[in-house]
Amino acid sequence: MTKLHTQKLQTKFNYYLKKLSENITKPESRFVHETVLGILKGQSVTMNQIAIHIQDSIRLKKTLERFRRHFQKMGFWRRLIESHIQAVRSKINKNDYAILDISDIQKKYSRMMEGLARVHDGSTNSIGLGYWLMNIIGINHTGEQITPLYNKLYSFEVETQSENSEILEGIFTVIKHIDKQLTWVIDRGGDRTKLIVPLLRKRLKFIIRSLGTRSLIYRGKVRSMKWISRKVNLQYRLEAQKIKKNRIRKEIYYAGAVPVLFINEYTGLPFPNELWLVVLKGEGKGYSWYIVSTDKKTEREVVEETFRGYGYRWKIEEYHRHIKNQFHLEDIQLRKLEGLKTMLSILTIAMYLIYTEISSLHNQLLLCSPVKTIEKYRMYEILGFIYYKIGLIVKMLLATVTAKMFLPDKKTCYINQNQLAIELEF
Repeated sequence: MTKLHTQKLQTKFNYYLKKLSENITKPESRFVHETVLGILKGQSVTMNQIAIHIQDSIRLKKTLERFRRHFQKMGFWRRLIESHIQAVRSKINKNDYAILDISDIQKKYSRMMEGLARVHDGSTNSIGLGYWLMNIIGINHTGEQITPLYNKLYSFEVETQSENSEILEGIFTVIKHIDKQLTWVIDRGGDRTKLIVPLLRKRLKFIIRSLGTRSLIYRGKVRSMKWISRKVNLQYRLEAQKIKKNRIRKEIYYAGAVPVLFINEYTGLPFPNELWLVVLKGEGKGYSWYIVSTDKKTEREVVEETFRGYGYRWKIEEYHRHIKNQFHLEDIQLRKLEGLKTMLSILTIAMYLIYTEISSLHNQLLLCSPVKTIEKYRMYEILGFIYYKIGLIVKMLLATVTAKMFLPDKKTCYINQNQLAIELEF
């Protein structure tokens, strides 16, 4: 791993951070650059660790005081996340997928943090004190690129009135700045009339896994979803490859789809938007149902789009685990909810730099790393979920970088000594 690799990282990071700085003040820009560097170097979201790892020339106490002033700014997290979405919109293309999922942060031993509430811990299937966390990531059509877009922590004890309003706020914030036809992928929690109706009114494309309990209009009559699914011919055979215990395994599914209309439960009238009910059954598994809004016209196209789009949903589950395990998200210690939201926004930026901004360097970093990150040199090690390894390599490359070195300068390109230069005379 050479100095040139660090220069390449600096160039790409600075290119993004200078775009982000266009919508925030100069002191705020410096604060963001320093905290992002501290998160990448320390792999922690605790303010003390961030301040230590930026290696500032002033006393640690003064650095922490300056950080606190920014974390206490009302609404700063929103300006920051909207500036981020604007800065990364070029990475999102038409027909990409936006994956939305709800997770949680457990704060078992905290008592003084604002807005702590009882939340369900999915990993242990228990109830404890903490916060709800909503993530939105972009996935390109081939599934090769992940782009962190939106990350918000919320509590029903403070501010938040309903989960539906939080989900819609996240969706509308993204589409406000990315006016491209994304397909929204949401798990079974998205099968709610209060969510589907606004999405239909906005004419958004979506793939929502259904609980299978609602009724739809099929061939002019109101029928239960399970009744309709018995009329669906599962004529399409689909294969999925999954990595389990470092081995690639194939899973076989059979699927079919029929056009349906959605019933507005508030008025009892159908929406004119044509939807599809996609039914999927895996070998040795049960049925699953999907309500799909798409511009695809044929049954085969709809089935393949649903299978592909929902198949990418596992990536956001891995993203949740990554920020909790490697970056120790649940160790977050800020007392005020506003500061917690700002820290989540900064973490989103740091993850974007790892996941997306340096994606063209991923293979090079993996293969040239002085630490053994590739064990068997198998394809799945390069094409799988590589971001733990990339995060470790970035930490090593930035080990000697200080806060002043990390600030963008006027020269955003490194000099390649092997490139030919043309000198013009006038």
